[in-house]
Amino acid sequence: MTLGNESDNPSDASPTYPLGARIPRTDGPEKAAGEARFGADEGLPGMLTGRLLLSPHPHALIRRIDTRRARALPGVHAVVTDEDTPQVRLGRFVEDETLFARGRVRFRGERVAAVAAVDGDVAEEALSLIRVEYEPLPAVFDMDAALAEGAPIIHPDLGSYKSFRGNIRSGNMPCLIRINSGDAEAALGRADHVFEDTYETQLMHAGYLEPRACLADPSGGGNYTVWTPSQAVFAVRSFIAEALGISLSRLRVICTHVGGGFGGKTTQLLEVVTVLLASKADRPVQIVLDREEDTLTSHPRHPFRFRLETGVSSEGKLLARRAEIIGDTGAFATSGPNVLGRTTYSISGPYRMEHVSIEAKLAYTNNLPSGSVRGLGAPQAAYACEVQVDRIARELGIDPIEFRLRNAFREGDSDSVGARMYAVSLEDTLRRAAGALDWAGRKKESGEGYGVACSRFPTGGGPSGATLRANEDGTLIVAVGGSDLGTGLNTIAAQLVAAEMGVDLSRVSVISADTASTPYDRITGGSRTTYNAGQAIRLAADDMKAQLIREAAEAMEVAPVDLEYSGGGVRAQADPGRRLSLKELVARAYSAGEGPPIGSGSFRGLNPPHDASTVEGHPEPARSAPQFATQIAHVRVDPDTGEVDVLRFINAQDVGFAFNPLQLEGQMEGGVVQGLGYALSEELAAKSGTIEAPGLEHMLMPTAMDIGAVESLIVEKNAADGPYGAKGAGETPIVPTAAAVANAIADATGAYVAELPVTPERVLRAMREKTTREKKGS
Repeated sequence: MTLGNESDNPSDASPTYPLGARIPRTDGPEKAAGEARFGADEGLPGMLTGRLLLSPHPHALIRRIDTRRARALPGVHAVVTDEDTPQVRLGRFVEDETLFARGRVRFRGERVAAVAAVDGDVAEEALSLIRVEYEPLPAVFDMDAALAEGAPIIHPDLGSYKSFRGNIRSGNMPCLIRINSGDAEAALGRADHVFEDTYETQLMHAGYLEPRACLADPSGGGNYTVWTPSQAVFAVRSFIAEALGISLSRLRVICTHVGGGFGGKTTQLLEVVTVLLASKADRPVQIVLDREEDTLTSHPRHPFRFRLETGVSSEGKLLARRAEIIGDTGAFATSGPNVLGRTTYSISGPYRMEHVSIEAKLAYTNNLPSGSVRGLGAPQAAYACEVQVDRIARELGIDPIEFRLRNAFREGDSDSVGARMYAVSLEDTLRRAAGALDWAGRKKESGEGYGVACSRFPTGGGPSGATLRANEDGTLIVAVGGSDLGTGLNTIAAQLVAAEMGVDLSRVSVISADTASTPYDRITGGSRTTYNAGQAIRLAADDMKAQLIREAAEAMEVAPVDLEYSGGGVRAQADPGRRLSLKELVARAYSAGEGPPIGSGSFRGLNPPHDASTVEGHPEPARSAPQFATQIAHVRVDPDTGEVDVLRFINAQDVGFAFNPLQLEGQMEGGVVQGLGYALSEELAAKSGTIEAPGLEHMLMPTAMDIGAVESLIVEKNAADGPYGAKGAGETPIVPTAAAVANAIADATGAYVAELPVTPERVLRAMREKTTREKKGS
């Protein structure tokens, strides 16, 4: 695909400065033509097929594993179990997991062994020949039961596991967070009104279309090259190194095209297993999970329960909130402490509330481990918060938008941990969404309703690096360590370089997510990539400009301080007509100057200070550059069946600065559609630790036929530290969606549904319960 002017001489072209332009993604033609290579498309000569043996039990001791018959099967080149690994524990926040089950299994689907064979049939036969002697143990599948006294302990050695600093853990609780700001107890006692509600959210798969896959090549000399559709190639490299005792310098991890991630491809252990098999077989090994295997070994969205007690004045001022939060993290903590932390960030909403008391717990159970899914814990908490806020407004007789405006965060306000906020835009998004709908003049037919919900979501942190190289002909190559998941990172990187260096977009190439040729990046996720990597790219461009100015100073015999980089070259400030183009300066640098211009930049968004006395056990209490959004749903509810049709949906979202509105609208609309699935239909149904229907066809994700008009309204309130004022954008559109839909259903029926998903059965039940209450009241 050609973007921009392709003239070889940039001084002869009309350079584009494409920030803010609606530019198609640079990977679009490759994908549309079917030429993009995803994880399962990779292959090497002599490649073996890997398969996993998964536990059939939710909780059991492993008394014996006999792999002799599997190892003896012709065509089998490697069989591995826990005995074949360094005896280390792994985990991002709590090191509670091993590569293969060690002594016991803790959920149905835990890895017990793996094989590598000449093809899939032989590999499957080898798995059938592995004999595992299990001794079943009592299992626990309910959060409350897991935390009750006398419950089966899932991790007897929890106290000895390494964990993040300040973590509070015991029994079947791997993480406890407390936040106390002001005096919630006293404030609730003097409030004019106190509202108490309980809300529950469901287990839900991330919904990516491409199952996870990995190819590992032992490329000689103890070196390994790994291809994987991952959101975090450097994290994959670190996990492989830690788990298998391999030096980082001997590992190269390359991200293929990614067929959807949404947090579900931030896991790293499949890659570790693949490398282990390749090392034992001394042959390339590929593992491609089928849909059932992917689901049974995935990390879906955490189910949560929220108990909220909120005090309000008669004038509609939010005074205090007490929240009890419990989440089911399954058999391992994975990213659970981070998810739990995000629920505490979101449970008070984007509202001024002087008195807040939060106690949030994770529970180990023998269920499938949950993990990072788009929005982390914010969609769960926003559902509880915003549905209760809506109920409060309606019971006090205050318009839902007016109620939110009265309580909205303002510039310079502090949240419940004392972190001060800037570039606050909640009021902007409320007014923008209300104006687009004509909220004051809205009309509805029978069975129709309108619902509003708001959110605050932080921009993610963690370091990002970038390098910028100039080729001999003046074209540029920018290298970034993040993965383009279809989110448009590579397009944004090219746009940034083109704008900073004053060249046409066609003269910029991008390399991303290759640990051997790109600088470090923490992860593509958490709404952090544009904010952190974008700023690193700007710094790399500044570094290159400084080099080119020095080159020009020598050539033009002018002091560097009297020169400036502008318009694709360096010019004298006193005589702008006296200039050298980028191409001329690069040619000079190669032939007689400092050498090839190479700029580098690193950036890590810093978290704002917070009041440490207000919080215990939180892995990251404060985050930078908060993003705000307001969403309005217009729905129609069938009173006889409880079926809900979403007629129109408005998302007004602050992104700080929109580099590419075309891409951004795709992110916003995609997030809303995922949120609608979360609101109305999607759930991973499980019974006694077994996922009952692991196929994609049973997940009830919405299609184009299920979605009404979605309108994306971009609000830009610049963040001080973001590139050109940009904030994150990818997570926010899913955060308030379920609440907006639930509130619209309540507007149509008069009944609030306190459990997700809001299925027709639950809508009818809520309507019947409302009718029963009204009859009793009369």
